[in-house]
Amino acid sequence: MKKIIIFLISILLVSQVCALSAEIIVKSEFYLGETMTFDYTLSSEKNQKIVYSAFIECSKDIPIPLLDIKQKELIAGSMVKESYIGITVEDLFEPQVCKANLEIFSPVKQTFTKEFLIITQPKTKIRLLSCKTPSCSQKSKTFILRENIYLDYSSSIKDLSQTATLTYPDETTRSLTLPTSIKATQTGTYTLEVTASKESYKTTTQTTEFAVISKNANIQEADLQAQKEISLSPPPQTQKYLISFLVIIAIAITIFLLLRKKKK
Repeated sequence: MKKIIIFLISILLVSQVCALSAEIIVKSEFYLGETMTFDYTLSSEKNQKIVYSAFIECSKDIPIPLLDIKQKELIAGSMVKESYIGITVEDLFEPQVCKANLEIFSPVKQTFTKEFLIITQPKTKIRLLSCKTPSCSQKSKTFILRENIYLDYSSSIKDLSQTATLTYPDETTRSLTLPTSIKATQTGTYTLEVTASKESYKTTTQTTEFAVISKNANIQEADLQAQKEISLSPPPQTQKYLISFLVIIAIAITIFLLLRKKKK
C-alpha cells in the first residue's frame, strides 16, 4: 500500500512539472555601463498558481540582492512574459560568468538557468617584494641599518608598466623603477607604493611596508634577554650552599631512622 501511495505522489509531481514550462531570454554579454537584465516567459497546460523568483547570480564580488518572491495565476494555454532588471556593470567588476535564474518554489520546485558574460577589464594584480638578496630568494620585512634592500614585484601579467614611490621614515620620498635596490640609511618604517598598468587592464596601486633597525638594537635585545635569564637563576654560591644543606638534612634523617630502629 505504501509503494502505491509513493507511486501516485510521483505521478502527481511529474504531471505538475510537465504542466509548467519557462524560458529565459538574456543577452550573451554585458559591458561596462550596461544594466544586466533578462526577459522570461511562463506558461502552463492547466490553470494553476505559482510562486517564483527571478534573480541574477555572479561568481566574483557581486552580491545577490534579496529575493523578490512573486505569485502568478497561470491560465491554461496562455503565456506570461515578465522582465528582471538587475544592477549596472561597474568598472570594479571583474570579467566573469553570471547566471540568469528563474526559480519556481510552488507548486513544484524547479530552477531554470541561462549563462551570460560580464566583459570588463581585468585588474593588474601584483605582489610587492622586499628582499635581502638580488634574486629575492630571501624575503624579509626587517633589515639592518646600512644593509642593502632589494625591491621587486611578481605578477602573472607580463610586460606591465609600473611606477614606484618609496617614502622614508623622515617622510622624504624617492621615485623608483622596479626591480631595484636601496641602502638602508635610516631606521624606522619605509613605505613602498607601486602603480601598475597595461593596455586592456585596470590600473591598480599596491602598498607595502618594511622596517630598518640598528644593529645595536639586536645586541641590546640579546644582552637584555641574557641578563633576564641570569637574574632568574640563583647565583652559583647560593646553589653550593643549597646542595650542602640538603645533604646534611638527608644524613640527619638517615641517622634518626637507624637509632629508632635499634630502640625497637
